[in-house]
Amino acid sequence: MSRRNFFQSSGSVEEPGINLMPLIDVVFVVLVMFIIIAPMVNIDRIELAQGVSTVQQNKIDQTLVVHIRADNTYWLNQRQVTLNELNSLLNKAKKSYPNATPQIMPDKNASFQAYENVRTASKKAGFDFVDVNLSP
Repeated sequence: MSRRNFFQSSGSVEEPGINLMPLIDVVFVVLVMFIIIAPMVNIDRIELAQGVSTVQQNKIDQTLVVHIRADNTYWLNQRQVTLNELNSLLNKAKKSYPNATPQIMPDKNASFQAYENVRTASKKAGFDFVDVNLSP
């Protein structure tokens, strides 16, 4: 019997252990990703434009508000105008208020062509940007 014990003890199984290689691989990959991405995060910065005071903003808003009604009529500052009148009034407004931005308020039932006419008139008058307000 002693021989039998001798063979059993020499062929004993190792104690189970934890394999740390997959954990080390994952940690290494995450570390490399942070090293690569960290410098890129500082590159993309957004510089915000200077704000305007509320008095100036209200003055601009009251000056150049173009409504397009459901029947495709144009209204500039609560006054109905034709497309030709709108062109000349926007030209005058650009001279009076060079930093202003026209606000276009189209009705949801107005045609796209009416909106495009106002936008084109604004571009021809020299306004680079227009604000489009889709809800009142």
